[in-house]
Amino acid sequence: MASTSQNKNNADEWYDKITNSLRDAGSLEELRKKFDKCESNEERVSLIYKLKVAQDVIEVNPNYKEKCDEVAVNLRNQGNACFQKKKYKQALDLYTKSILFSPWQERNSNGRNGNLNKTPTSALAFANRSAVLFHMAKDELCLADIDLALENGYPENLQYKLYDRKGKCYMQLKRGEKAIEAFHKAKSQIKLSDLDEDKVKKITEELDKLVLACDKLKVDEHKKVMKTQAECNMSHSIIPVITQRSKKFPNASTAVTMEESEDMGRGIYAADDINIGDVLVVEKAYMSVTVPGFSVSNCHNCCERLFCPFPCRNCAGVGYCSQQCERESWDTYHYVECEHLSGIQAAQLGLGHLSLRMVLKAGFEYLKEYKNTVDVVGDSFGSGFNKDGIYDSNDYNTVYNLVNHCEKRTTTDLLKRTINTVFLVKCIENSTFVPLTGRREEDLMYVGGHILRHIQMLPCNAHEVSELQLRRTMIAESVGEEIGSAIYAMLSLFNHSCDPDVVRHSYGDTCVVRAIKKISKGQEILDNYGAVYAVSTKSDRQKKLSQYQFVCNCLPCRRVWPMYFNIPSVTPIYKCEKCDGALSAVNTTTKTAKCTKCKITQKLSKTILTLECSDKVFRAVLEKFLSGNQGPDHTLHVLNKHLQFLQQNLCLPWQDFNNCQEAIKQCYAIQANCHVIE
Repeated sequence: MASTSQNKNNADEWYDKITNSLRDAGSLEELRKKFDKCESNEERVSLIYKLKVAQDVIEVNPNYKEKCDEVAVNLRNQGNACFQKKKYKQALDLYTKSILFSPWQERNSNGRNGNLNKTPTSALAFANRSAVLFHMAKDELCLADIDLALENGYPENLQYKLYDRKGKCYMQLKRGEKAIEAFHKAKSQIKLSDLDEDKVKKITEELDKLVLACDKLKVDEHKKVMKTQAECNMSHSIIPVITQRSKKFPNASTAVTMEESEDMGRGIYAADDINIGDVLVVEKAYMSVTVPGFSVSNCHNCCERLFCPFPCRNCAGVGYCSQQCERESWDTYHYVECEHLSGIQAAQLGLGHLSLRMVLKAGFEYLKEYKNTVDVVGDSFGSGFNKDGIYDSNDYNTVYNLVNHCEKRTTTDLLKRTINTVFLVKCIENSTFVPLTGRREEDLMYVGGHILRHIQMLPCNAHEVSELQLRRTMIAESVGEEIGSAIYAMLSLFNHSCDPDVVRHSYGDTCVVRAIKKISKGQEILDNYGAVYAVSTKSDRQKKLSQYQFVCNCLPCRRVWPMYFNIPSVTPIYKCEKCDGALSAVNTTTKTAKCTKCKITQKLSKTILTLECSDKVFRAVLEKFLSGNQGPDHTLHVLNKHLQFLQQNLCLPWQDFNNCQEAIKQCYAIQANCHVIE
């Protein structure tokens, strides 16, 4: 069904219309002068918000994908036709769409709790989807949909079918007692059916046989742990655990710490020696948002890939991995954004949507109180620490204090961001987020100031949420896709290098940072901001990095390292074991070489032999992995060992070092968010 209204404008058009109108009226320069004199984000938002032309141009009306009973029924009927033809994947998709479009009746009067009483339309769709899931052997998900069908008012005369299916699922899961309970319930419910006496008797006898069969399963009752609805939707392995967690930085290992330098500002440093593969950070996003096009394929709240989406209570445009995520989303931010979601996405606000959610998560009462404490610095390191000296990634104060480079922005840049903020403020204006008081406009401007701060901060600090599009037989051609954006307070402290020390992977919207080099104690640990030396020229990298308001001076930039196909790959330059300097060309007779730095001659026969053996094993394992004949776990053990040897003994750049690193990254990518596309 179409949205309630269509948003005809986007952010660029708002700016052009507002500035052209002011220019025609001869008041643009006056406005720019007033804008330049504003001393706070709150003042900037207030100035633009109060412009009549801004109010006229920036229209905000409900704009979202509405639920519709007629559409839901039609989709369910199409699903039934596919199910009868045993086209289970198509049926699953159609039943899911029917669930998303099924209305939930009787809107709560305060507008915040959504449509809480459900109609049988959703119950029938959940029941039908459970049948598909049963045939696809997705037992836990089938059980979840059966429960949802029953909770949503599935007809009593048909409930015996669901309890029968429920019992069979429990049998598959070797849960004998649960299966018996479900079969007994089916026997009691069949009495309420419209079936004739002979049919009831026949089904009851079949249920009795199933009950007897369940007795044999009781001994296995607790051997298999059942997955939750969210876990069944999960498309990644178990999120790694940090074995020794820092007290000061609870999302990081004790092997890392934060320090400040005059040149680089805050940065992450090694507090201990770090090995390749070590997990350094496991951080849940303070807030994330799926990019347009992924709001149903991935959880609207946590970015998990969805096999069986759970619906929003109010719109048909998003899906969730579980009821818990739906409730959390609605109570935190979706009750405000829901009816404006299509408009927000159509406005092309960049990271504006994420900025809005950050403020909504904090909540108005917190923001109001925060106004009195915003200038308090909690730690000698600088801002962002709480009163206990902890850098808490789930604390609004921590993300609020990330650098935003407001002082470096042009008037035009700030004006555009402020206009975008006014649109988001107008979305909030129609909600219950800011209480209806005599100071409501003032409060809205204050909230807008926070949104504008984040709209400036996020381009320098936000990270993508990624998902590998996996081709099992063509691993090398499997590529990561950006499915969302998120803000991570700890990750934002890492500085950049075009040849990074770490790699990031997404598990839902939790980010895991691992070392892809051996890092010595005291060394700064450098991440990559999307500009890697092997795949882009120095000039292209510098241009891309300009959004972060710095000029990169990393080793590949200083020495102008070549791109991938020009990286040395035939004759390695060995590293001096005394000073890490480069050795001269190897004497092929004596297998010796002299250090160009400390002038010490070294014997390399053992190193050369070890390299040949390690390289042989590396290539054999890599071939198996890339062809899909070997999983990432065993592959990683060999790759990590080979990479460590290369780093310890060879001077970079060296092409096989890059090859090995990329293979390691791909192994970890398969363990993280991963969607099999063939």
